Amino acid sequence: MFTISSTLHPNSGFHTSSRSVVRISSATELHHCSLNLHFVLPPLIFVDLYELQQRNASYSFVHHGINNLELPVAALPREDSEILLNVHYPRAPSGIVTVEVDVPLHARYGEPAVEGESPFVIATVPKPGGFIACSRDTHAPVSSDNLPKMSPQFTALYDLEASTFVKLTPAASPSDTVDTLRIPVGSISHLAVVELGTAFCIVASFFYLLHAMLSTYRTLNASRHAKTE
Repeated sequence: MFTISSTLHPNSGFHTSSRSVVRISSATELHHCSLNLHFVLPPLIFVDLYELQQRNASYSFVHHGINNLELPVAALPREDSEILLNVHYPRAPSGIVTVEVDVPLHARYGEPAVEGESPFVIATVPKPGGFIACSRDTHAPVSSDNLPKMSPQFTALYDLEASTFVKLTPAASPSDTVDTLRIPVGSISHLAVVELGTAFCIVASFFYLLHAMLSTYRTLNASRHAKTE
């Protein structure tokens, strides 16, 4: 039995997590195999690579695609990004091994809604796919598949001629292939106020920094004169 179930929690807001539960039976036969999860993220969704690096006790990862943390979705090409996880899991002597994988996700700022439109946009996020990769010279599972379709950058990580692959079966209905995330967006009618407020903050910050620099200069200059006298 090799199954995976995944969900987004929470399913609204700018910060969510993809939570997956993988169940593997006969783990002793997979001692020299790797457990992998493959994510495809639409432009509205991204991962913080620095944040993922803090989870190296649970998994290592490879990322492909755009990962700018600041740009809104309107400034990006309409291209998906991908993540491939190599998940660390216990090698139990027998029975079923359950592995929980938590991947933090973030939403970009979407295009502002026009007057009368919903203040939310719905992002459709494919559920992650999973597979086990084993060397052919090990006691790999009998039922094997080809490597799942993914970026050539990821495919190149495996020796296709010397490896065998087993896909994880979705624990839920096979038709349950996507999750949705409800993301707040601004209103185009507020654009003028936002631009004016932003400009005011920039100008105010400039004069504050100028004042701070001049005050520091005067203090240092007065201190210098005091020491001279």
